[in-house]
Amino acid sequence: MLCRYQLSRVTQFAVILLLSRGIAIAADIKVIGGSGVIPAMNVLIPAFERETANKVVADFDGAIGALAKRVALAERADVLIVSRQQINRC
Repeated sequence: MLCRYQLSRVTQFAVILLLSRGIAIAADIKVIGGSGVIPAMNVLIPAFERETANKVVADFDGAIGALAKRVALAERADVLIVSRQQINRC
C-alpha cells in the first residue's frame, strides 16, 4: 500500500505530466488500460481528482491485445496504460 507521501508525489508527477501535454485544469481525463491496473488506480484516481479538480474517466476493460487494436483504430485517450509487449503494437 502506498503511504500518503508517496501518493502525493505520484499525484504531483501526474499533474506535471498532464499539464505538460497541454491538458487544461478541471478537465475530463480519459485513461484506458487493462484490468491489472485497477487496484492501483482505485487508490490513485480518487487522490488525483481531489488534489487537481480534474475528473478521470477510466476504462479498464482492455483484454490482452485489445488495447493496441483500439489505439490502432484511432481511439483517443489522454493516458494509455499498456504492458511492455503492447507498446510496440500501439
